[in-house]
Amino acid sequence: MNQQRNTYVLFFIVLLSGCLSSHMSVSALSDYRATIISSQLPLKVGPLTLVKAQSDGQYVTLYFNKEGILDMDNLIKRVALHFCGSLETRDLMNRGVSYRISTFDSTKMETQIHIISEEKCLN
Repeated sequence: MNQQRNTYVLFFIVLLSGCLSSHMSVSALSDYRATIISSQLPLKVGPLTLVKAQSDGQYVTLYFNKEGILDMDNLIKRVALHFCGSLETRDLMNRGVSYRISTFDSTKMETQIHIISEEKCLN
């Protein structure tokens, strides 16, 4: 009886450590990706300028300043297609990293937030 209980306790501890290390690795991956992107900033992409990239848990948040009128829904669809088609980005999303796209207008007010994750690639 004691041996069976010890086996369950050991199994539970191993399970918890696996979950914890998995969570840490996703956070470390998002931090690494944000650092790589940050090293290339600012980056002008048409009417958008990528001004900041930072990690927050599983998310890599990309901050864009928007100049002028832009169809953000169409742009996000194209960005999602690109992210889902990129081997490196897709691998990170398969491992739990998600991207949060945040846009700001000329008055520095946040206008929209979009999430691109593995789930979006599957749809």
